[in-house]
Amino acid sequence: MDFPLAFHANAMNAALAARCARKQGQFWAYHDALLSGSSGLSKPALDQLASTLCLHPASFDRCLEHREYASAIESDIAEGRQPGVSGTPSFVVNGKIVVGTPALPEFERIVDAGLAAQARK
Repeated sequence: MDFPLAFHANAMNAALAARCARKQGQFWAYHDALLSGSSGLSKPALDQLASTLCLHPASFDRCLEHREYASAIESDIAEGRQPGVSGTPSFVVNGKIVVGTPALPEFERIVDAGLAAQARK
């Protein structure tokens, strides 16, 4: 889910750009490149990344300019706020908020506990 943080000036545009890349079948490549941090999140950087991935420039620009996925992203934000998510990365496992990236064994323990709790219901 998308959860661009308001205090990051370009986060919403980056989330929109990734969704626009998805429209052309390149979400994960775009996502991974964004998170590498090498290109930045300015509008020219988002456009350059789209060009690097050979996205159709007019379609990408139109999608981004019209904020085609803004309502879907706002919906993700609202859904995340309901259980108390306030930052990223965050996970909600069986109603429990896990903030950050715990070590794999700890995360497995949390997920297993969530699954066991669901099985008891």
